[in-house]
Amino acid sequence: DYQPEEFLAFLPSEICVAVGRTIEIYNNQVAWCGNINNYHFKWTCEIGKAMKRKFSITGAVIGTYPLTLTVYNNNMTSIYTSTSTIKVVSNTIGTARTILPIGDSLTNGKLWLNELRTLSGNQYTLVGTRGTAPLQHEGRSGFSAGAYLSASTYDFESEGIHPFWDGTRFNWNYYKAHTGVNPNAIQIFLGTNGMALDPTLNANNIKQMVDYIRQDDATIPIFIVYTLYRGNQDGIANGGISTNVYKLEEDRKVFHLMQRVN
Repeated sequence: DYQPEEFLAFLPSEICVAVGRTIEIYNNQVAWCGNINNYHFKWTCEIGKAMKRKFSITGAVIGTYPLTLTVYNNNMTSIYTSTSTIKVVSNTIGTARTILPIGDSLTNGKLWLNELRTLSGNQYTLVGTRGTAPLQHEGRSGFSAGAYLSASTYDFESEGIHPFWDGTRFNWNYYKAHTGVNPNAIQIFLGTNGMALDPTLNANNIKQMVDYIRQDDATIPIFIVYTLYRGNQDGIANGGISTNVYKLEEDRKVFHLMQRVN
């Protein structure tokens, strides 16, 4: 029997863009489907450019701008509509702040740490027990949120049990007291490890980390980063993930995780 192709899409409720910077939202970042060429994306906003594969916004005038995405099939029938808000913000950081990045290999000494500091005019200092000041972090290759919620040792670099573990659970006050790290904000960039078609456990573990932090600090800003889509099939096969996975399914895992985390 003929089964119509499934089309799923997810658009965050707010997208921030600094003045002078460009943010690009690719069609295949917000949609999951078998053949994206069968669909047509209409991006409607006072600012930005609707291009072949993406919507591109360069920040100019500070303010908020409604964004609507409408997707059509080849019969010009609308099959999906969603709205968001483009928020153009100042590119000047007036107050120096410290940020603690918690993550996996995508945080472990990656170049974006330095780029974030550079874009802030060196107003952002990255802190943690790993790395070298002013670009320190808590990034551990291969770690998942579940690993941070257990007495997991970081054998890859022979560090022993991670410093958030108090002997019983992930404990934010324990971490601060025993490391001397007391940041103004926290970034959690996890999810790549522990990926599954059912994202419940992975996302719930990320949320549990947030809940434990909130028990000790009700107001500290916590930024949750959506994890990345994998590369193409060649990238998957050569990237050390597994030879027994395929791109469409891996994209579905990331898509489900984004929705669940949101």
